[in-house]
Amino acid sequence: MSITWVLETEVYPDQHQTLIQSVQTANQQVISWRESWTDPAERPRFDGQTVLFHGSLAVADQLHREGTWQPGAFCDTARFHCSHWFPRFPALLIQEQVTFSTVRRLCEHPAAVLAELGNPSKVFVRPDSPLKPFSGRVLTPEQLTPRGLDHGFYYDDLDLPVVVCAPITISAEWRFVACAGTIVAASAYQAEGRQALGDAVPGEAAAAAQAVAAHPEWQDALFVVDIGRSEQGYRLVELNPFSGADLYHCDRDAIVRAVTQWVKPSSL
Repeated sequence: MSITWVLETEVYPDQHQTLIQSVQTANQQVISWRESWTDPAERPRFDGQTVLFHGSLAVADQLHREGTWQPGAFCDTARFHCSHWFPRFPALLIQEQVTFSTVRRLCEHPAAVLAELGNPSKVFVRPDSPLKPFSGRVLTPEQLTPRGLDHGFYYDDLDLPVVVCAPITISAEWRFVACAGTIVAASAYQAEGRQALGDAVPGEAAAAAQAVAAHPEWQDALFVVDIGRSEQGYRLVELNPFSGADLYHCDRDAIVRAVTQWVKPSSL
């Protein structure tokens, strides 16, 4: 199947150059995303074409919701909320104990929230949403304020859902691309600075990622799986939509082949 790839090239300029080469090698078309296309009225229809977007999470989320193209963007945001997928993988999660809260409750009643975790001296807080209105961070109880969680900068809703857990030391991380129940590409990366690494991918990390990809609820999806190594072994750190994900050093040829063989205009 021939696919038209729409790439927001300024988001991942170096990576998209590699992806462009792989797409063109597969005799498929590449088109650069235009800012004016955020207005659906300005967006080309590409009638009868199979179109796949890769770029920023915000645009991927918009394209998925509006459904202009088919399949458009693999960014079913609701499926990637932590509160949705955490319960699907209880034995694989890198967090042994978590609690769900809101910015308001966490900041107004920190003692009650921390008590749910056994009263750690510090906590890691991140948004429930994969759109990440603020970056995850480690804070002391005294730092648990709306300002300490970037309220008023990137979001205004004090009832924004968040995930809270005790901090975890992760010594290494790997990103995997899952397509239709199978891991098709992988890359080591350094979370700080979002830097791709050329390190080999351990078999234990790949096995953990494949266990996620093979879950019955996720075999119809194209997405990325992050696996980290902690004291408990190789565990699941995060899931993210493919169309808004950094691909690091993942094999672009393998991704294009897998997607070409699998994707259908009705796949969402």
